[in-house]
Amino acid sequence: MSVKPIYLSEVARNDLADALLNYEQQFAEQAIDGCLNALAKAYKQIGKFPKTGSPKAGNDLNLPGLRSWPLSKYPYLLFYTENHDQIDAWRLLHQKRDIEKSLTRSGIQH
Repeated sequence: MSVKPIYLSEVARNDLADALLNYEQQFAEQAIDGCLNALAKAYKQIGKFPKTGSPKAGNDLNLPGLRSWPLSKYPYLLFYTENHDQIDAWRLLHQKRDIEKSLTRSGIQH
């Protein structure tokens, strides 16, 4: 079974940097490592089985193919789409954020 590579958009990279900065400001170095490990596990899962992510946000926003995957033990959702040869990660958002507004503001919604 092949594993599709994950490509983070610039916005998703900024989301990740913000999340890690937040943990750093809380002096939670273990949380930084844990978050990165949870993200690596998410990459592995969706790289192997892209359709396992939830299509709810994509359906709600009328964005076919948009799926989300929760980070294990961390309150973040990774939003992505599957392409023929890769996974495009659009956003990494805290679950308590206004997901629709955040996705719309980032220019994802058409």
